[in-house]
Amino acid sequence: MRKYSIVPADVLIIGGGGAALRAAIAAKEEGAAVVMAVKGKLGACGSTSVAFAETTMITGSPLEEESGKEMYEDILKAGMGTVSPGLAEALVRDCGQRVKDLERYGLKMQRRVYSQLNVSGFAHSAPRTYIISSRMEHSIQEVLIKEIRNTDVAILEGVQIVRLLTERQQVVGAVGIKNDDSLLLFKAGAVVLACGGAHGIFPHHPSTGDMIGDSFAMCYYAGLPMVNMEFLQIGYMSAAPVKRILSAPVWRLNPRLVNRLGESVLEGYLPEGVTAREIFSIAEFPYTVRLDYKYLHQAVYGEWMKAGGGAQGVFLDVTGHSREEIRAQAPYTYEVFKTAGLDMAAERIPVAIGVQTFHGGCLIDENAETQLKRLYVCGEAAGGLMGAERPGGNALAECQVFGNIAGRNAAGSGRRASVLSDSRAVSLAEDMLDEAQSEAPVSFAACIRELRRLMAAGCLTIRNVQTLRGVIEGIDRLYSAGAPEHLSLKDRLSAANGLTAARLIAVSALAREDSRGGHFRSDFPVRRQEFDGSVSIQKIDGKMQVSFIKL
Repeated sequence: MRKYSIVPADVLIIGGGGAALRAAIAAKEEGAAVVMAVKGKLGACGSTSVAFAETTMITGSPLEEESGKEMYEDILKAGMGTVSPGLAEALVRDCGQRVKDLERYGLKMQRRVYSQLNVSGFAHSAPRTYIISSRMEHSIQEVLIKEIRNTDVAILEGVQIVRLLTERQQVVGAVGIKNDDSLLLFKAGAVVLACGGAHGIFPHHPSTGDMIGDSFAMCYYAGLPMVNMEFLQIGYMSAAPVKRILSAPVWRLNPRLVNRLGESVLEGYLPEGVTAREIFSIAEFPYTVRLDYKYLHQAVYGEWMKAGGGAQGVFLDVTGHSREEIRAQAPYTYEVFKTAGLDMAAERIPVAIGVQTFHGGCLIDENAETQLKRLYVCGEAAGGLMGAERPGGNALAECQVFGNIAGRNAAGSGRRASVLSDSRAVSLAEDMLDEAQSEAPVSFAACIRELRRLMAAGCLTIRNVQTLRGVIEGIDRLYSAGAPEHLSLKDRLSAANGLTAARLIAVSALAREDSRGGHFRSDFPVRRQEFDGSVSIQKIDGKMQVSFIKL
């Protein structure tokens, strides 16, 4: 029998980003005994800790002249038939108050009418976003951490939660592994799962690589429906010396997109009659097949893959502009690169296609609860609110809105729940880990490079039946490769989680035989009405079963 350190809690919060922190604050305010399990160091892991863009924003209250109906309609329109109306209503209802909470905690923001954000992929019909003054999402995390430090919330760092404990269709705890491979057994009245997406299984992303799909895998293993997994918010970003989103202000400089030989390449991807200048005048992050700047994304992807998917395949060149011109157009981007040792006025920026946000996840209801009683999910781990596209700034707002909802509801149900005996909790953990270990025959450290190559080649900008089947077959090969017996439990389960997350994305993308938002199938290049709805994947009899559902 394995040895466990047992940790009791009314509410276990899994994760340390913006959604997890907001959930912990809310649960504590409701009087619950709260424990946070953070995979890395609090404040230095997850998307919220590092993401940056020239226009980093959060959606606030609808404009005074709006009833809220317009914002609600924008969310559904962006979702293109894949978003839950009830979740959209909750976001519209609560986002204004959650932004006020952040300001009360000390976050500096500015309201900004930025018309370019309202006519492209950001999908707002009116300006209703707040620009974060620092342009760094970490500013949100900083003020939330400050609030948490003023409470008695227990924060356990360096703990990777690898599996949920369940009994009689309800969550009763979780198993975590520390960096030294020692085991923690959490007995919890309720669990809030908020440990992000699966950025680490892709080669480029503006996040930390510790997010490998643990949240998706754990929910899938628990038998829960995973929806919209094919939808990723992807687009061009710098590949070195730092990985940062390249948003509208940079492209308004009318740069050159060049290969390693210095040859201009964008023109080769444009249809007849469309000029590079026209594309740069509307170019934006993220990628969407709905608008013509898709050709710029596809050019970056095509040249990047021709060069083998490394960091030195295709470049953004603004060296024809003075430093003053660059600073005036994209001041924050200029300073980020200058700090990292790159002078935009004198050096080309290596670019690639990266993953910003995962739009799919475990299906939740308006209470942020899953079909497993007392399990609540929020942030990127949740599914049903983001679909083919999402209005810009909504992801950060969703973390705050549904983090708050999840935390308060978890506190209510967790404080009333009966707690398992230690012996019963250990028995459940032993059975679960025995089964999980047998499903993980390969080392994550050994497979991550190949997994990233597979996901870049098959699950990013251009997809088709061949590329997607190639990803699935590649995952099968990694499973069959075998692994040394001395591998740690943590390494084995990390491998299983990463491979499961990758398969969920590929299987979902293969099932959706049309194109919408950032999901482009070259073999099904248009939107098809019969695919209005969400791809749902659930573990049934040990296999991934695919269905289409209306949210």
